Amino acid sequence: MKTHTTKRYPSNGTPLRAKPLLSVCSALALAGGLAGLQSQAQTVIPPSSKVTADTTKPGFTWRVFANPADQSNSAARADAALSGLLKDAEGNPLPNLADPAAVGAATGPSTAPTPENAAIDFTIETSINLSQSEGTEIGNFTPDAGMPGVPATDGSSDGISADIITYLELPVGTITMGVNSDDGFRTTAGDLSDAFRSVKLGAYEGGRGSADSLFTFQVAEAGVYPFKTTYYEGSGDANIEWFTVKEGVKVLVNDTANGGLKAYRAAVIPPKDPYIQAVSPLPGLRQLNKVSSSVVVILADGDVAAIEDSTIDFKVDGIAVTAKNRVGKTVTLTYTPTGIQFPGESHTATLTFKTAAGFSRTESWGFKNLKNVILPTPLVTENFDSAPEGGQPAGWVATNFTADCDVGVDFTDQKSSIYMNWAVTKVENMASLDDAGLDQVNATETVNGQPLTIDMLRSGSVLYAESDSRCNGDGRATVIDGSAPGPYGQTQFVVTKAFNLSAIKDPVFSFCSGYMQNQDSYGGVEYSVDGGVTFLPIVYFLDEPDILVAPDGTTDGVATLTTKQPGETSVWVVNGVVKGEAWGDAAAAPINADIGNYIVPRINDNGAEGKRVEIFRLPAASKKSDVRLRFSATGSDSWYFWVDNLAFYDIPSAVVPTVTVVSSTTLGGAYTTDASAVSTGPTSFSVPISGAAKYFRLDGAASIKTVSVDGANLVLTY
Repeated sequence: MKTHTTKRYPSNGTPLRAKPLLSVCSALALAGGLAGLQSQAQTVIPPSSKVTADTTKPGFTWRVFANPADQSNSAARADAALSGLLKDAEGNPLPNLADPAAVGAATGPSTAPTPENAAIDFTIETSINLSQSEGTEIGNFTPDAGMPGVPATDGSSDGISADIITYLELPVGTITMGVNSDDGFRTTAGDLSDAFRSVKLGAYEGGRGSADSLFTFQVAEAGVYPFKTTYYEGSGDANIEWFTVKEGVKVLVNDTANGGLKAYRAAVIPPKDPYIQAVSPLPGLRQLNKVSSSVVVILADGDVAAIEDSTIDFKVDGIAVTAKNRVGKTVTLTYTPTGIQFPGESHTATLTFKTAAGFSRTESWGFKNLKNVILPTPLVTENFDSAPEGGQPAGWVATNFTADCDVGVDFTDQKSSIYMNWAVTKVENMASLDDAGLDQVNATETVNGQPLTIDMLRSGSVLYAESDSRCNGDGRATVIDGSAPGPYGQTQFVVTKAFNLSAIKDPVFSFCSGYMQNQDSYGGVEYSVDGGVTFLPIVYFLDEPDILVAPDGTTDGVATLTTKQPGETSVWVVNGVVKGEAWGDAAAAPINADIGNYIVPRINDNGAEGKRVEIFRLPAASKKSDVRLRFSATGSDSWYFWVDNLAFYDIPSAVVPTVTVVSSTTLGGAYTTDASAVSTGPTSFSVPISGAAKYFRLDGAASIKTVSVDGANLVLTY
């Protein structure tokens, strides 16, 4: 099981209080006490990615960047750092302070970064069993070797990012691999440079003490395959181990004396064709913590042939993207929508490009996580400034199953009885309540084109749910077994008054969110259109490792919300029934196959990334006179969740619907799509009418208004 061994720190360097580090992953542990094997689709390493190893060069390349100015625990920060794109608050590139003379486990020193924000390379011929301090005993294998490049030239061991690149000799069959890390990591295989052909095998997103994450994959053909583990650490301790597990026994990769996989730091790689270097937002129809206001695709020329720019055909939701920017051997394609974009909505993209020599490549994909907060004047609002301090607005109903810390009434003490419930508190109280990232915001967020600031996110008073450093009450196990009445931890609900949206046809709901994720916390927002009798989902925030993924790559909402959490979650008792062992016990909406669309990861112990303006469509609230919201916060010593500036708008959908062209012979059965026969515009579709009779089905919010003939085409407007 994961155990907490050190204090964790948020990205501003402020010490955090100790948190238990237990996960649903431990419920899927291997025999012998191994924890961290996440539910996942069975991944296959494509045989086409095999290479020829240089067997005279065993080991790994360790590419490292270190700068304590940015200690956020996310893969996005690591990727930016290792690409030379990490910047300070003023937008200036941060220099790489990793020390070339700090050899650690490497065979020798590196060279100074050129330019100063570039990563530096070390060679490790042994294995990956590294800590920031050589000789320490952290994780499964001890003693630890030193991380090359660390401490940095400023003496710091914080803000570390590293790519560990190797070529592994793999047998046919199923392989269980693991990474023990403090903090996060991501392991990929296959064509590492291609956004569509690299295969993500395992990851832990966020901060944690030293703990295992296990993942399995299939090898269809024996051979040598490229692998990369991207590692990052925010602050506090730092360690990483890379190993495999066979029959319950862990062995480090490249520890061949004990049966470890052979690893090589060099290989003969065939010349590359042109490829897709990066895609944002990432392909896949599940919500992620990282969102983007633009769709960006970066293409790269091949080793021999260049892309013919004139052949690039890129469409998003059927709209042709013409913005192209070539710099050297890369071409960047960018689509920036001007209207509001909701991160939970699905989009499609198609891309084709060619070379003069006849090479051609086509990719089609779906994605979410496109976000653009463009909001008009709200029609209905609540900012809590006139609500009674320590209570809730008139007509709101708060309930809790929160341990009483016996402190009494004190608006500046997080242990106060005031904060057993969701309670209105003034902004000036918040610094005394909790010092962990309260003034931070997500630097990638904008509102109506302006960068988000803390003053935009909150003012006057907010509605606040506190969990951090509160007493936890009865022991969790004793509440579950019935020997103690409970509660354990903090469980807070509030249902709003009825909002009258009868004049709003296309309701959009927004709120300013001050949410900070922990390993054992949950935040939920739901709505009701029948007076609070039943509720529908809006969003559920969870730690990334606790979100289970279905074989098709979407979120398995039922499994995520119903799986019991060993050692995690607050627990409480209602009419003799224990609640809280599963995340979904705090939800009021039905837990069905659709609920996975509303589950969104937030990064553990990160004070900035959950501070956003959240936006959602509420289709069932259209023209309803009684719309109520339900906010939930659960955890045990688990940070906080505050909200401000709730607002409702009437914003028609701008999503371009899809026309499916159907031959008359298939009307009684499955529809067949002839995508090549449809060209899409912002208000119309043009469809060739040659051949058999055609019928049309419109997927989206719009309806067909007129049908006319333009030459050989039917033109459908909506």
